[in-house]
Order: sequence, then structure tokens, then C-alpha cells
Amino acid sequence: MASTGKVFISHSSKDKPFVRRLVGDLKAGSIPIWFDELELKVGDSLRQTIERGIQESSWLLIVLSHNSVASPWIQQELNAAFALELSRQNVFILPAIIDDCEIPLFLRDKVYADFRRSYDQGFRALLDRFGHDSSSRGDLVYASTEDDNLYREWTLYNTAGVSSASIMQFVGDDGKKGFYLRSFGRENVGLCLSVRSLFGVATFYYKVISGDPSRKNILFAMIPMQETGFARSGYIEVGSDSQDSPQNATSCHRQRYFVPSEHYSSAQWHRGTLEFDFRDTPAAFYSIFAPRINEGCLTPGPAEFQLGEVALYSRE
Repeated sequence: MASTGKVFISHSSKDKPFVRRLVGDLKAGSIPIWFDELELKVGDSLRQTIERGIQESSWLLIVLSHNSVASPWIQQELNAAFALELSRQNVFILPAIIDDCEIPLFLRDKVYADFRRSYDQGFRALLDRFGHDSSSRGDLVYASTEDDNLYREWTLYNTAGVSSASIMQFVGDDGKKGFYLRSFGRENVGLCLSVRSLFGVATFYYKVISGDPSRKNILFAMIPMQETGFARSGYIEVGSDSQDSPQNATSCHRQRYFVPSEHYSSAQWHRGTLEFDFRDTPAAFYSIFAPRINEGCLTPGPAEFQLGEVALYSRE
């Protein structure tokens, strides 16, 4: 059978939370995938449908974990994939490791995508394999998992009514650190991270805890800042004459990523990408990456989300 360019996702059902997040991010990157929840229909023969899916795929991505290496069903999928790799005489099996499991013997000489320390690092490795060269995003200038694990470079943004419970750091079960942002009402809540670049891309992960999707009040922005103040580090936005101008929130110079409505109720981590180019923006000197709740929204209201694994790339 001819391959379709799809990536077959081989995994244990016990790892569904991780796999669903991975599938969502791959789809967001326009990478075609074969995932059982999307492909299997009532009445399908499991064995025949899965065998056909493997044969028609260009790669088999095996999610390695304590759960999957102990699964006889996954072992059958691996055996079929190994036979295909030998017959095709090219790379077919792509290992992705998510915990400290024992790697099957015939996979030990393969380079794997390592998600144990950082989801973003593992995902970047997969994008490189699929031809989404990470170098096309530019030079990595900031990574919260590598350079700033305590988020020391961030500053707070808020309006009246914000309490100490509105912005907090959290540590996940896996030891990874991030931010928890919450608006109790109509107040604006956010963070700011300065970036010495006018042209690049930001990637980040978020999980909505609560919120009304009709409000569309959880967003991320890249903001061009003016060359003002001592050491040219003023906090006045391009097109504004005041740091606190109400027009800033709806500025035409900002570039924004609004959290999709379906992500408000998914209870899953999602990957966001926000490209920015302020090279032709008058007076722009540097940029700010700005996670926000309510700012500039027509119908502000309560919402809360978690933010983690932020990376910023410069293309200058």
C-alpha cells in the first residue's frame, strides 16, 4: 500500500491524556495523524483497521512509557512496524519517551524524542523529523524551561481589584514550573516578558481551568514598545503616550492569539504559536510577550488558566 504521509500514533490507552495533547499539537502544526479515537468507527475490525492504518502511514510514532512497554497489543504494533521498516529500508519507527521506562531492545540504537524533562523539547524534535525545521523559527532567545526556570524575568500586569491570588507560580506533578492566572471578575490580569527582538515567534503551552468561551477573554499578545526612557527601556507602547492609556488594549499594532472556544472546556494542555513582525512599526525598539485575561475584551469576566514552557525565537 502507498503511504499517505500520516503519522500512526501507537500508545497505551493509559497514556491518553498525554497522547491527546500531542495529537492536538501535531494537528495544529498541519501534520496528518492516524489516531484511534479519530479513525475507529463502531463495527470496525480492530486488527484489520489498525494494520491498514500502519501500512498506509509514513511513520509510526511509539509513545514509550511503563504502560506501553508492558502492553502485548503495543508489542504487536511494534512488531508489524519493525517488519515494515526492514522492508521499506528507511526510517519508519519514531520513539517518543515520556517516562523512565525500559526501552525495547531493537529501539535502543534509535534517537528518540525525549518528553521527560520538557514537552516542548520533545515536540520540537518531532517537528524537525517531520520536516518542520525548528531553525525556520529563528534563534532561540528565551526558554522558560532552560534559561528562566523561576520566571525571574517576568513582570506583573494588573488593574484595580487584582489580589495576591490572581497570579501565582505553580509546580506540576512532573516538577515543571509555570504560572497560574485568575480573574475573579472584570479586572485585567496578565504578565509581561520583554524580548529584544522585533521579528520572531513565541510558542507556549496553556490549560484553561475555567472560563466562558463566548467572552473570548483569555489571550496572548506580542506588543511593540517604544524607544523611550532611561537606557531606552521605557514602558510606553507604540502608538501611545502613556503606559496606562486605555487605548493600549485595543491597539492595532499588537499581534494576538485568542484561545479557541473549544479549549475552554477540554481540561487539556494546548500549544499556542504567535508570530510577530514589528520591523516596520514606527518607533518600535523591543517587544513584550503578554499573557492576558480580559484586557481589550468586550465582555470581560471571570477566567483562570495555567501557562508553562514558553519559548521565544528571533528571526532578526
